[in-house]
Amino acid sequence: MKNICIDFGNTVVKAALFEGETLIEHFPKLTQVQLLSLVNAHPDHKLAIASVSNEVTHIINLIENKERLTILNHLTPVPVKNLYQTPKTLGMDRLAAVVGANFLYPNTDCLVIDAGTCITYDLIDKLGQYHGGSISLGITMRYQAINHYTVKLPLLEIGHFEGLVGTNTEDAIISGINQGVLGEVSWIIGRYKTQYPQICTVMCGGSTAFFETKIKEHIFVVPELVLIGLNTILNYNAA
Repeated sequence: MKNICIDFGNTVVKAALFEGETLIEHFPKLTQVQLLSLVNAHPDHKLAIASVSNEVTHIINLIENKERLTILNHLTPVPVKNLYQTPKTLGMDRLAAVVGANFLYPNTDCLVIDAGTCITYDLIDKLGQYHGGSISLGITMRYQAINHYTVKLPLLEIGHFEGLVGTNTEDAIISGINQGVLGEVSWIIGRYKTQYPQICTVMCGGSTAFFETKIKEHIFVVPELVLIGLNTILNYNAA
């Protein structure tokens, strides 16, 4: 079975080509024109979309042969048990990510961290039961917020100041945000480990590189996790 899986995030559109369970090619950032070109170049492929963006409607309208298209929603059958109390409000990228983690690490408790526009933390246990998790501000959002809600603090790009004590305003902001978000992620991983000692931490999302070298706890970095989950859902429904 040949599939194209598409993840419409808040900031970036990602896609991947699959044959069966094998990832053939990954596209980490696509424009709408590039995405349509990819879809039209593979008319025999099934399509799956997970979206948190309103832009997806425009793309869907331009796709020919919509019979091959699956748009992931709360009614789509998935190969995990969804225990989330409000499935209609659950971001489909979060659902696809835990399905991907369950596929890659079966019979294992998994904490899935998606570090993108927001940072989401999601738990799927070794029985394949998705429990939910938490949502926090992403790194860029923190830099934007500290500028937006103050009068004099500047809007900065993500900085590389590694120290704890900033001796000027820019370094103080960078230290506060970077150390704060690292402390948050490390603390949450630790909290999960107290309840699930053998838990596997899997990370994806655009800010993954920031955390990969700074988090002391062992994490598995899988940039294509949401797309792998979408492919797993497509194959599950085909079977």
